[in-house]
Amino acid sequence: MMRNALLFPRLSKLEIWYCPLLTSFPMFPHLKEELLLLNARWKVVQQTITNASSSASSTPIAFSSPPLSKLRYIFLREIKDLETLPEDGLQNLVSLQYLKIKRCPKFKSIPQGVQYLTALQNLELFDCPMLDLGNDEHVMQWKGLKSLISLNFQSIPKLVSLPLGLQHVTTLQELRISDCSSLMTMPEWICNWASLERFTISRCSGLTSLPEAMSRLTSLKVLTIHDCPILLQRCEQDGGEDWPKIAHIPKLEYFDPQLEYN
Repeated sequence: MMRNALLFPRLSKLEIWYCPLLTSFPMFPHLKEELLLLNARWKVVQQTITNASSSASSTPIAFSSPPLSKLRYIFLREIKDLETLPEDGLQNLVSLQYLKIKRCPKFKSIPQGVQYLTALQNLELFDCPMLDLGNDEHVMQWKGLKSLISLNFQSIPKLVSLPLGLQHVTTLQELRISDCSSLMTMPEWICNWASLERFTISRCSGLTSLPEAMSRLTSLKVLTIHDCPILLQRCEQDGGEDWPKIAHIPKLEYFDPQLEYN
């Protein structure tokens, strides 16, 4: 009885702002709209999710559906103790459409449980200095993202190459990569993204060429290249080595800050 009394049965949206000392919180298994955490303790929320899952298993009559199974939006920002996402909690997030993780200094890996996010449409990873996407030993973690249409990597310093498992995300329509100076190459398997319509590369100085597979992205409508000096030169219409790979794209947007301010 006490456990059920601690539930928020009607709560559909939860935002916690600047509560780094928060140590406990009632369960919120029926969130539908949004879970936003800004400078809060992830451990507290993770424990709450785990307890909700345990309660659902022990008292199934009280739960018409798994905890957080209707939640559509998660935004985690400046969560200093966040290292990864819980495997147990992810498998319940079958309705999640939007996941954004920003400025989490200890966030270091995408767990295999991401494969359960079959409804996920938008994934954004911003300013996570410890995040290593190169160790995606479990290709299935990306293969399960059957609804993903928009992917955004920004300020991921350990991003040297795209995760191998992304080649299986054939629903992708928009890809944005910015401020990833360690990114050196784009793989030839990007031709698997037959639905890709918009591709933005910004301030990735280590990326000096585009793959031949660019010419096979026939759905690509807009290619934006911003502040990538060598790549911009190679994509010039007059004599650029990469021009034949992108000549079929209807809209090309080039931005070179050095030219703009000189």
